[in-house]
Amino acid sequence: MLGVVADAQEELPRYEHAPCPFDVEDGRDDVQCGYLVVPENRSRPDGRTLHLSVAVLKSLSDTPLPDPVVYLSGGPGFPSVKYSIGRLGSPFWTPLREKRDLIFFDQRGTGFSDPAFCPEMSFSLFTATFRGLSEKARQAFVVDAVKACRESMLAEGIDFGSYNTKSIAIDLDDLRGAMGYERWNLFGISFGTRVALTAMRDSPEGIRSVIIDSNWPPNAPLADDNERLARSLRLVFDQCAASADCSAAFPKLEQDFLVMLDDFEASPMVLELGEPDRFPDGRIVVDGNLLTWAFFQGLYDRHFIEIFPLLVRELRGRNEDVLAALADNLVPESGYSAGLQYAVDCYEWITRVTPEMAEADQSRHPDLKVWQPYADRQAICAAWHDQRADVSETLPVTSEIPTLVASGEFDPITPPSYGRLTAQNLPNSTYIEVRGVGHTAAPFTECSNDILHAFLEDPTRPVDTGCVAGIAPASFTTDVYMNAGVYRLARLLQGRSAPAHIASLSLLLLLLLSGPVIWPLAWVVRRIRRRDESGQPRAHRARWLAASASLLAIGFLIGLGAVVLITAQESPFLLGFGVPGGARPIFILPWLVALATIGVVIFAATAWKERWWGLAGRAHYLAVAIACVSFVVWSAGIDLI
Repeated sequence: MLGVVADAQEELPRYEHAPCPFDVEDGRDDVQCGYLVVPENRSRPDGRTLHLSVAVLKSLSDTPLPDPVVYLSGGPGFPSVKYSIGRLGSPFWTPLREKRDLIFFDQRGTGFSDPAFCPEMSFSLFTATFRGLSEKARQAFVVDAVKACRESMLAEGIDFGSYNTKSIAIDLDDLRGAMGYERWNLFGISFGTRVALTAMRDSPEGIRSVIIDSNWPPNAPLADDNERLARSLRLVFDQCAASADCSAAFPKLEQDFLVMLDDFEASPMVLELGEPDRFPDGRIVVDGNLLTWAFFQGLYDRHFIEIFPLLVRELRGRNEDVLAALADNLVPESGYSAGLQYAVDCYEWITRVTPEMAEADQSRHPDLKVWQPYADRQAICAAWHDQRADVSETLPVTSEIPTLVASGEFDPITPPSYGRLTAQNLPNSTYIEVRGVGHTAAPFTECSNDILHAFLEDPTRPVDTGCVAGIAPASFTTDVYMNAGVYRLARLLQGRSAPAHIASLSLLLLLLLSGPVIWPLAWVVRRIRRRDESGQPRAHRARWLAASASLLAIGFLIGLGAVVLITAQESPFLLGFGVPGGARPIFILPWLVALATIGVVIFAATAWKERWWGLAGRAHYLAVAIACVSFVVWSAGIDLI
């Protein structure tokens, strides 16, 4: 909903209960929603108001503790409330609900909160790198998108100066008071850490403890994009070289990576992907700049780190199927607000980066010359708004509040040095660095989870962090069965036409299963009735062959489904290549089905010619034969064989 002019008789801020903006099962009372109503500009309390979306996952305890955990999402610009219902069964979030309520809210300008900063601008800015434009043309494109949104937002009366970290932190404290909590615990990730730090500075009295993961302090370096990426890449190169398996499989990883970037920059590849709501005109142009950005984004994810060397090898060979899977995994779901991101970032730091700073960062890493992260941001800020933060907003935050500070070893955007920089100004902080992970560290190991829960139990007590030293390092995937059909199958079953594909596969499975079920039963009945069919030996062989082909096909589908499900949980990026090497034997099955199907088709024709069974029996055998043929055609059509 859009902001409205405040009613002078209504109290601000206030909390209003409301139906959840997402589907909730009827009768479910452990998910509650509402809106925090606040002034857009607190210096004009009679001006526009904003409705900020809130979701509460009630504690599993009958007597929950009075201090909930409130989650602060990243970005700036990523939503939180829309994901609330999916967190109910989460192995990370559920233990946090054992004793406390969990609160999620969409920061102003994101998700279900006011205002909606032009979704079309978010799409344009996010996909600008996909279009294969020159630097000059790309900047003109993003500036046009920004200007169009700016004009529409100004026409609505938006005050750009009210969308920054300080305003969001005040919203946070207003939410605590309006919901009636005396104290609560903050849990921020990425940009959420900056919101938490600002709240610690400006309104500390309502905060019991703080957990900040993947830290972005206000005094972070201004121009070190290349430095951060180069550090993460160096970790991958060095750790692969130190691994016997990885170095044997990918002996020239660093060289191959750099040659790959230059190759795609000199000769970009155009991928036709469809889905114009996710890719501009349903296509992307893969050049060196885009690939560098993709690897930067990928290093956020611990699963991506595992397949990094494998991905480099396949991209060196310009594997289109793998490129398509990479693109698909790196495009986020709808909901990201570029408007809020640049409202905050232009206000607080982007415009403080001088050309000299950018040039110095790039000159230190000439191997990454194809990546140009600075110029587009400056052009966007020049077109978006001219509000700028006071220098006091860039000072380090000092606080006595107990704080757990976590960093991921490979994080390319908020590296461990940022975490240490944050912790050094927090005298009651505990710092941990989690090996083998990227952006967002604490949720992904048993050790870091245990530390988080121990800290939350009693933030004033020293936490034993000894297990951190025992966290396993990153492992790199070296054994994989390459098969493009695996990812195509996964996409078919997840896409918009998934119900039709699932229905078709279900019908195919029923037909395949009907022979192995019906024919043995019929054979038992005939034996009981003492019917002699010794004169039809070929008919017996025909049924056994068709039953064998059917069972092999069913076994393949079930086995592949199990492998895909397990792989999707343990290493989802790997599905873009195929499956773990240990699953290689199951891909023999469809070839055996194909060979058997030749015989089944011949037997089906012979059965009709020689009238082996009654009409119903011949029709059923023909249906099973058609199902076997359909399985082979379908498997070949999506490249499973």
